[in-house]
Parts: sequence; structure tokens; C-alpha cells
Amino acid sequence: STTLLQIINKKLKQEHTLERVYFNGMSFGQNAEFHWDDTRDEARTLLLYVLPCYKWEWGGHTMFLDEQHKDFSVAPCPNRATYFPARILHKAFSFVENSAPLRVSLAFKLTKKN
Repeated sequence: STTLLQIINKKLKQEHTLERVYFNGMSFGQNAEFHWDDTRDEARTLLLYVLPCYKWEWGGHTMFLDEQHKDFSVAPCPNRATYFPARILHKAFSFVENSAPLRVSLAFKLTKKN
């Protein structure tokens, strides 16, 4: 996790401390709720999608809602990452096809240094 944090800090050109890191897995048909990860201004989340392959028809996007409830989503393409303030409402959607693999992301809970 120390090496990965160094890579994250270098790629983002910003220093962070690592609060925790863990894998999320969702199988077909699982539901998630909209939530925020943290309410502190300096809290950040980085989700790294670690699937070996992805088909667009599987769905499985992460949806974000801003304060005006405008939504946008990120597809869980292999090796794609999304970085966002942890206080943004978001939710993961499971894949819509039973034959799709487990939807897996690696979540980094970070604190942005000033």
C-alpha cells in the first residue's frame, strides 16, 4: 500500500495520507445505496477498477450526484481510476448480465495534505 500511495501521489501531483485501502466486490444483482465516504473537506476517495476485461453491455458504472442532483457516471474499465472528494454522493451498480464476472474495485480512502 505504501508503494501504491507513492504512485497515486505522483500521478495526482498532490500529497495524501492513506487512511485505509480495501477491495469492493459486487456480484450480479447486488444493490448499493447512495452514500458519501467522509464529510471532511480534505477527505478523498480513489477507486481503481481492477477487472481483467470489460464489456460495455455489462453496465456496472459508478454514479455520482452533485449538489443539484445532476448525475454522471464512470464505467469500470480495466485499470481506470476515479478520484473524487469523499463527500460527493455516489453509488456502485452491479453488472446487469449474470455471465459477467465479479465487479471489483480497489478503494483508497485518502486525506489530502494542504
